[in-house]
Amino acid sequence: LFMKYNPLVSVVIPTYNRKMYVEDAIKSVLNQTYDNIEIIVADDNAEKKEARQYVINLLKKYPECRCVFNDKNLGGALNRNEAIKVAKGELIAFLDDDDVYEPTRIEKVVELYLKHKSENIGMIMTWCYNCDNQLNIKGSYKVKISENPLFQHMGSCLCATSQWTVPANAFKRVGMFEDTPNKQDSIMLLKLLGDGMAILCVEECLSRFRNHDEGRISGNYEKHIIGETLYHQWCMKYYDRLSAKQIDDVERRFSIQLAYNNRGAGKNKKAFTLYLKALRLKLFNNENYRYFPIIIFGPEKYKKIRRCLSIIKHFKI
Repeated sequence: LFMKYNPLVSVVIPTYNRKMYVEDAIKSVLNQTYDNIEIIVADDNAEKKEARQYVINLLKKYPECRCVFNDKNLGGALNRNEAIKVAKGELIAFLDDDDVYEPTRIEKVVELYLKHKSENIGMIMTWCYNCDNQLNIKGSYKVKISENPLFQHMGSCLCATSQWTVPANAFKRVGMFEDTPNKQDSIMLLKLLGDGMAILCVEECLSRFRNHDEGRISGNYEKHIIGETLYHQWCMKYYDRLSAKQIDDVERRFSIQLAYNNRGAGKNKKAFTLYLKALRLKLFNNENYRYFPIIIFGPEKYKKIRRCLSIIKHFKI
Protein backbone atom coordinates (compact mmCIF):
# COMPACT_ATOMS: atom_id res chain seq x y z
CA LEU A 1 0.00 0.00 0.00
CA PHE A 2 1.19 3.53 -0.86
CA MET A 3 0.71 6.24 1.72
CA LYS A 4 -0.88 9.44 0.44
CA TYR A 5 1.64 12.28 0.23
CA ASN A 6 0.55 15.23 2.33
CA PRO A 7 3.16 18.02 2.13
CA LEU A 8 3.58 20.31 5.12
CA VAL A 9 1.89 23.69 4.59
CA SER A 10 3.15 26.67 6.56
CA VAL A 11 0.41 29.26 7.08
CA VAL A 12 1.83 32.72 7.79
CA ILE A 13 -0.42 35.13 9.70
CA PRO A 14 1.23 38.58 9.91
CA THR A 15 -0.37 40.72 12.58
CA TYR A 16 -0.18 44.38 13.57
CA ASN A 17 -2.54 46.05 16.04
CA ARG A 18 -5.62 44.00 15.18
CA LYS A 19 -6.65 42.48 18.50
CA MET A 20 -10.27 42.22 17.46
CA TYR A 21 -9.65 39.98 14.44
CA VAL A 22 -6.50 37.87 14.72
CA GLU A 23 -8.09 35.05 16.75
CA ASP A 24 -10.68 34.53 13.98
CA ALA A 25 -7.81 34.06 11.52
CA ILE A 26 -6.06 31.50 13.76
CA LYS A 27 -9.27 29.56 14.38
CA SER A 28 -9.99 29.35 10.65
CA VAL A 29 -6.63 27.65 10.06
CA LEU A 30 -7.10 25.26 12.98
CA ASN A 31 -10.49 24.30 11.50
CA GLN A 32 -9.01 23.16 8.18
CA THR A 33 -9.92 19.73 6.77
CA TYR A 34 -6.23 19.31 5.86
CA ASP A 35 -4.15 18.47 8.91
CA ASN A 36 -0.44 18.73 7.98
CA ILE A 37 -0.18 22.43 8.76
CA GLU A 38 2.08 24.66 10.82
CA ILE A 39 0.84 28.12 11.83
CA ILE A 40 3.34 30.96 12.11
CA VAL A 41 2.07 34.20 13.63
CA ALA A 42 4.40 37.06 12.68
CA ASP A 43 3.93 39.75 15.33
CA ASP A 44 4.97 43.26 14.23
CA ASN A 45 3.67 44.97 17.39
CA ALA A 46 7.07 46.03 18.80
CA GLU A 47 5.76 49.58 19.24
CA LYS A 48 2.28 48.52 20.37
CA LYS A 49 2.81 47.02 23.84
CA GLU A 50 -0.87 46.34 24.51
CA ALA A 51 -1.33 44.59 21.17
CA ARG A 52 1.84 42.52 21.68
CA GLN A 53 0.76 41.40 25.14
CA TYR A 54 -2.61 40.44 23.69
CA VAL A 55 -0.89 38.20 21.10
CA ILE A 56 1.33 36.63 23.79
CA ASN A 57 -1.71 35.81 25.94
CA LEU A 58 -3.73 34.63 22.94
CA LEU A 59 -1.08 32.17 21.81
CA LYS A 60 -1.15 30.50 25.24
CA LYS A 61 -4.58 29.25 24.16
CA TYR A 62 -3.13 27.95 20.90
CA PRO A 63 0.16 26.14 21.60
CA GLU A 64 0.01 24.72 18.05
CA CYS A 65 1.10 28.13 16.78
CA ARG A 66 4.68 29.25 16.41
CA CYS A 67 5.36 32.97 16.70
CA VAL A 68 7.95 35.41 15.42
CA PHE A 69 8.21 38.55 17.57
CA ASN A 70 10.02 41.39 15.79
CA ASP A 71 12.28 43.61 17.92
CA LYS A 72 11.15 46.65 15.92
CA ASN A 73 8.26 47.44 13.61
CA LEU A 74 9.22 46.12 10.17
CA GLY A 75 6.10 46.77 8.08
CA GLY A 76 4.02 44.28 6.10
CA ALA A 77 6.66 43.07 3.63
CA LEU A 78 9.58 42.46 5.99
CA ASN A 79 7.27 40.99 8.64
CA ARG A 80 6.14 38.32 6.18
CA ASN A 81 9.77 37.70 5.25
CA GLU A 82 10.69 36.94 8.87
CA ALA A 83 8.03 34.22 8.92
CA ILE A 84 9.14 32.82 5.55
CA LYS A 85 12.68 32.45 6.93
CA VAL A 86 11.53 30.07 9.69
CA ALA A 87 8.80 28.26 7.73
CA LYS A 88 9.38 24.50 7.36
CA GLY A 89 6.62 23.79 4.85
CA GLU A 90 6.98 22.69 1.25
CA LEU A 91 4.19 25.20 0.62
CA ILE A 92 3.78 28.59 2.28
CA ALA A 93 0.28 30.08 2.49
CA PHE A 94 -0.61 33.54 3.75
CA LEU A 95 -3.55 34.84 5.75
CA ASP A 96 -3.90 38.48 6.77
CA ASP A 97 -4.87 38.87 10.41
CA ASP A 98 -8.31 40.28 9.57
CA ASP A 99 -9.26 37.62 7.00
CA VAL A 100 -10.28 33.96 7.42
CA TYR A 101 -10.04 30.72 5.46
CA GLU A 102 -12.95 28.52 4.45
CA PRO A 103 -12.52 25.01 5.99
CA THR A 104 -11.41 23.26 2.77
CA ARG A 105 -9.04 26.01 1.62
CA ILE A 106 -5.72 24.22 2.23
CA GLU A 107 -7.01 20.80 1.19
CA LYS A 108 -8.14 22.01 -2.24
CA VAL A 109 -4.99 24.01 -2.87
CA VAL A 110 -2.76 21.02 -2.02
CA GLU A 111 -4.88 18.78 -4.26
CA LEU A 112 -4.28 21.09 -7.25
CA TYR A 113 -0.60 21.50 -6.36
CA LEU A 114 0.00 17.73 -6.32
CA LYS A 115 -1.60 17.35 -9.76
CA HIS A 116 0.93 19.84 -11.18
CA LYS A 117 3.87 19.28 -8.81
CA SER A 118 6.30 18.44 -11.64
CA GLU A 119 5.59 21.77 -13.34
CA ASN A 120 7.26 25.14 -12.74
CA ILE A 121 4.70 26.46 -10.25
CA GLY A 122 5.08 29.92 -8.73
CA MET A 123 1.75 30.16 -6.92
CA ILE A 124 -1.62 28.54 -6.38
CA MET A 125 -4.30 31.18 -5.88
CA THR A 126 -7.97 30.95 -4.96
CA TRP A 127 -11.00 33.19 -5.28
CA CYS A 128 -12.41 34.94 -2.21
CA TYR A 129 -15.56 36.37 -0.71
CA ASN A 130 -15.91 40.09 0.01
CA CYS A 131 -17.42 40.46 3.48
CA ASP A 132 -18.49 43.07 5.98
CA ASN A 133 -16.92 43.49 9.41
CA GLN A 134 -18.85 40.50 10.77
CA LEU A 135 -17.73 38.31 7.82
CA ASN A 136 -21.18 38.27 6.24
CA ILE A 137 -20.75 37.67 2.52
CA LYS A 138 -21.54 40.73 0.39
CA GLY A 139 -19.96 39.66 -2.89
CA SER A 140 -16.97 37.83 -4.32
CA TYR A 141 -13.70 38.45 -6.10
CA LYS A 142 -13.17 36.06 -8.99
CA VAL A 143 -10.43 36.46 -11.57
CA LYS A 144 -9.77 33.89 -14.28
CA ILE A 145 -6.12 33.65 -15.31
CA SER A 146 -5.64 34.73 -18.92
CA GLU A 147 -3.23 33.34 -21.52
CA ASN A 148 -0.86 36.21 -20.67
CA PRO A 149 -0.93 36.47 -16.85
CA LEU A 150 2.12 38.77 -16.78
CA PHE A 151 0.28 41.46 -18.76
CA GLN A 152 -2.98 40.72 -16.95
CA HIS A 153 -1.33 41.23 -13.57
CA MET A 154 0.29 44.52 -14.62
CA GLY A 155 -3.18 45.79 -15.49
CA SER A 156 -4.78 44.69 -12.24
CA CYS A 157 -3.39 42.65 -9.34
CA LEU A 158 -4.58 39.06 -9.76
CA CYS A 159 -5.19 38.41 -6.08
CA ALA A 160 -4.43 39.50 -2.52
CA THR A 161 -2.01 37.62 -0.27
CA SER A 162 -4.73 35.78 1.69
CA GLN A 163 -5.46 33.96 -1.58
CA TRP A 164 -1.83 32.89 -2.06
CA THR A 165 0.01 29.61 -1.55
CA VAL A 166 3.61 29.59 -2.79
CA PRO A 167 6.07 26.67 -3.07
CA ALA A 168 8.96 27.46 -0.71
CA ASN A 169 11.45 26.90 -3.56
CA ALA A 170 9.90 29.79 -5.49
CA PHE A 171 11.07 32.25 -2.82
CA LYS A 172 14.57 30.78 -3.06
CA ARG A 173 14.55 31.50 -6.80
CA VAL A 174 13.25 35.05 -6.92
CA GLY A 175 13.71 36.33 -3.39
CA MET A 176 11.14 37.39 -0.84
CA PHE A 177 8.87 40.45 -0.50
CA GLU A 178 10.32 43.84 -1.42
CA ASP A 179 10.38 46.46 1.34
CA THR A 180 7.77 48.92 0.09
CA PRO A 181 4.97 50.71 2.02
CA ASN A 182 2.41 49.00 -0.22
CA LYS A 183 2.20 47.04 -3.49
CA GLN A 184 4.63 44.46 -2.05
CA ASP A 185 2.18 41.70 -3.00
CA SER A 186 1.89 43.00 -6.59
CA ILE A 187 5.69 43.17 -6.92
CA MET A 188 6.15 39.68 -5.44
CA LEU A 189 3.68 38.16 -7.86
CA LEU A 190 5.30 40.08 -10.72
CA LYS A 191 8.68 38.56 -9.79
CA LEU A 192 7.20 35.04 -9.90
CA LEU A 193 5.55 35.63 -13.27
CA GLY A 194 8.62 37.41 -14.61
CA ASP A 195 10.70 34.34 -13.78
CA GLY A 196 8.45 32.28 -16.02
CA MET A 197 6.62 30.42 -13.26
CA ALA A 198 3.04 29.28 -13.69
CA ILE A 199 0.12 30.55 -11.63
CA LEU A 200 -2.61 27.99 -10.88
CA CYS A 201 -6.06 28.82 -9.58
CA VAL A 202 -8.60 26.89 -7.52
CA GLU A 203 -11.71 28.49 -8.94
CA GLU A 204 -13.65 28.55 -5.69
CA CYS A 205 -14.07 31.20 -3.00
CA LEU A 206 -11.94 29.73 -0.21
CA SER A 207 -11.21 32.77 1.96
CA ARG A 208 -13.16 35.71 3.31
CA PHE A 209 -11.81 39.23 2.89
CA ARG A 210 -13.01 41.50 5.67
CA ASN A 211 -13.77 44.89 4.11
CA HIS A 212 -13.04 47.64 6.63
CA ASP A 213 -10.77 50.65 7.11
CA GLU A 214 -9.22 49.81 10.48
CA GLY A 215 -5.44 49.72 10.23
CA ARG A 216 -5.43 49.97 6.44
CA ILE A 217 -3.34 52.48 4.49
CA SER A 218 -6.07 53.08 1.90
CA GLY A 219 -6.24 56.80 2.72
CA ASN A 220 -2.48 57.32 2.92
CA TYR A 221 -1.91 58.77 -0.52
CA GLU A 222 1.82 59.43 -0.05
CA LYS A 223 2.49 55.76 0.71
CA HIS A 224 0.45 54.75 -2.31
CA ILE A 225 2.47 57.08 -4.53
CA ILE A 226 5.70 55.47 -3.33
CA GLY A 227 4.36 51.92 -3.72
CA GLU A 228 2.75 52.54 -7.09
CA THR A 229 5.92 54.20 -8.43
CA LEU A 230 8.11 51.28 -7.31
CA TYR A 231 5.65 48.78 -8.81
CA HIS A 232 5.72 50.77 -12.07
CA GLN A 233 9.51 50.53 -12.12
CA TRP A 234 9.35 46.77 -11.60
CA CYS A 235 6.81 46.38 -14.41
CA MET A 236 9.05 48.27 -16.83
CA LYS A 237 11.71 45.57 -16.37
CA TYR A 238 9.41 43.20 -18.27
CA TYR A 239 8.17 45.52 -21.02
CA ASP A 240 10.27 43.61 -23.54
CA ARG A 241 7.72 40.78 -23.20
CA LEU A 242 4.77 43.00 -24.10
CA SER A 243 3.53 44.48 -27.35
CA ALA A 244 3.54 48.26 -27.86
CA LYS A 245 -0.25 48.31 -27.40
CA GLN A 246 0.02 46.37 -24.12
CA ILE A 247 2.71 48.75 -22.84
CA ASP A 248 0.46 51.72 -23.59
CA ASP A 249 -2.36 50.06 -21.67
CA VAL A 250 -0.14 49.43 -18.64
CA GLU A 251 1.19 53.01 -18.77
CA ARG A 252 -2.37 54.35 -18.92
CA ARG A 253 -3.32 52.36 -15.82
CA PHE A 254 -0.33 53.63 -13.86
CA SER A 255 -1.06 57.20 -14.98
CA ILE A 256 -4.63 56.93 -13.66
CA GLN A 257 -3.61 55.40 -10.32
CA LEU A 258 -0.83 57.92 -9.77
CA ALA A 259 -3.14 60.79 -10.79
CA TYR A 260 -5.66 59.60 -8.20
CA ASN A 261 -3.11 59.37 -5.40
CA ASN A 262 -1.37 62.64 -6.27
CA ARG A 263 -4.76 64.39 -6.25
CA GLY A 264 -5.48 62.88 -2.84
CA ALA A 265 -2.09 64.07 -1.58
CA GLY A 266 -2.82 67.62 -2.75
CA LYS A 267 -0.31 67.49 -5.62
CA ASN A 268 -2.87 68.82 -8.07
CA LYS A 269 -0.61 69.91 -10.95
CA LYS A 270 1.05 66.49 -11.00
CA ALA A 271 -2.34 64.79 -10.81
CA PHE A 272 -3.79 66.70 -13.79
CA THR A 273 -0.61 66.08 -15.84
CA LEU A 274 -0.84 62.34 -15.21
CA TYR A 275 -4.56 62.27 -15.98
CA LEU A 276 -3.97 64.03 -19.32
CA LYS A 277 -1.28 61.44 -20.09
CA ALA A 278 -3.85 58.66 -19.52
CA LEU A 279 -6.25 60.39 -21.93
CA ARG A 280 -3.53 60.75 -24.57
CA LEU A 281 -2.68 57.05 -24.31
CA LYS A 282 -6.31 56.04 -24.82
CA LEU A 283 -8.94 58.75 -25.16
CA PHE A 284 -11.99 56.48 -25.25
CA ASN A 285 -11.60 54.39 -22.12
CA ASN A 286 -14.27 53.78 -19.48
CA GLU A 287 -11.83 53.84 -16.58
CA ASN A 288 -10.46 57.22 -17.67
CA TYR A 289 -13.94 58.76 -17.66
CA ARG A 290 -14.92 57.05 -14.40
CA TYR A 291 -11.99 58.81 -12.73
CA PHE A 292 -12.79 62.23 -14.25
CA PRO A 293 -15.00 63.53 -11.36
CA ILE A 294 -12.56 62.08 -8.80
CA ILE A 295 -9.65 63.99 -10.34
CA ILE A 296 -11.74 67.18 -10.61
CA PHE A 297 -13.09 67.19 -7.03
CA GLY A 298 -10.39 65.10 -5.31
CA PRO A 299 -10.93 61.64 -3.75
CA GLU A 300 -12.13 62.81 -0.33
CA LYS A 301 -14.58 65.44 -1.60
CA TYR A 302 -15.83 62.99 -4.23
CA LYS A 303 -16.59 60.43 -1.48
CA LYS A 304 -18.57 63.06 0.43
CA ILE A 305 -20.55 63.97 -2.69
CA ARG A 306 -21.34 60.30 -3.27
CA ARG A 307 -22.52 59.90 0.33
CA CYS A 308 -24.76 62.98 0.05
CA LEU A 309 -26.29 61.74 -3.20
CA SER A 310 -26.90 58.36 -1.59
CA ILE A 311 -28.75 60.00 1.34
CA ILE A 312 -30.85 62.15 -1.05
CA LYS A 313 -31.73 59.07 -3.10
CA HIS A 314 -32.73 57.21 0.08
CA PHE A 315 -35.13 59.98 1.18
CA LYS A 316 -36.66 60.18 -2.30
CA ILE A 317 -37.48 56.49 -2.11
